[in-house]
Amino acid sequence: MLKRKYGDSIESILEYAAGIEEEIETLSNREKHISELEKELKDTAAALQLEGKNLRAIRKKVADSLVEHIHAELKSLYMDKTTFAVQFPPLETNQANVNFSKNGIDQIEFFISTNPGEPLKPLTKTASGGELSRIMLALKTIFSNQQGITSIIFDEVDTGVSGRVAQAMAEKIQQLSITSQVFCITHLPQVAAIADSHLYISKEITNDNRTVTHVKKLSENEKVKE
Repeated sequence: MLKRKYGDSIESILEYAAGIEEEIETLSNREKHISELEKELKDTAAALQLEGKNLRAIRKKVADSLVEHIHAELKSLYMDKTTFAVQFPPLETNQANVNFSKNGIDQIEFFISTNPGEPLKPLTKTASGGELSRIMLALKTIFSNQQGITSIIFDEVDTGVSGRVAQAMAEKIQQLSITSQVFCITHLPQVAAIADSHLYISKEITNDNRTVTHVKKLSENEKVKE
């Protein structure tokens, strides 16, 4: 009868009994268990805060190096008057009364000032399309050099630029291609002209009303025509 109700073996019945005893003990000493859990939570939160501060110190050191490299890259992209900064606003305390997440105790944000005398403002709210393109290219260049990335994809990273800026971006992309394989989707002739190989992408609507994408490697004469 016990096996039918509490398990199909003696071991299962004993395990069930132990679980019930533990549950009864927890309910009987509820305040004590709550106090122990609160202390464990407090100790864990303190340990996380300490690790978060250590992580922040490492990030700030890396951020200083990143800012230095960004300024050097932007100078070659005709943004030498731009000031770039990394700020570390603390996370707000949430409903559980903690101010950390799986990423630490900071919410890192990039700030820029594109003209002398202007205050630093959030990058996402301030930069124009052309400025964002150049900053993204600068970041890609830095990360490629630091992390040994072997393949990089630029999807219209040259949006919003033209003239000598486009030429400077083309030269920067070509430098990256020396140590990494670069795929670049572009509409600018300055950028396309530096590539070793050119792929022409076109779409066609077939008789059964389906859209088919074609990719064709261009010959030398076709490159010149394009």
